[in-house]
Amino acid sequence: MAYDLYIDVLFLMNFLMDTLLLWTLRKILKYRGSPLRLFSGGLVGALWACAAAVSGDAAGGACCRNLRHRRPGDGCGGIFARGC
Repeated sequence: MAYDLYIDVLFLMNFLMDTLLLWTLRKILKYRGSPLRLFSGGLVGALWACAAAVSGDAAGGACCRNLRHRRPGDGCGGIFARGC
């Protein structure tokens, strides 16, 4: 079974979730940081997730380069490649 990984959707979802998480923690901890730092933290987190997905490493990559040719148990340790 092959999966398609769209990097723009991955980036957008990670950026929104990282920014929402940072904003929630800022409210809970009553931290007064600038919105620029909040959005830059979300940007760094989203770029990190995209880099991990493209690299295909076992530390969280998606093995997207060889996703169609993988078999179960090939050592693909990515978070998005559970069914490959």
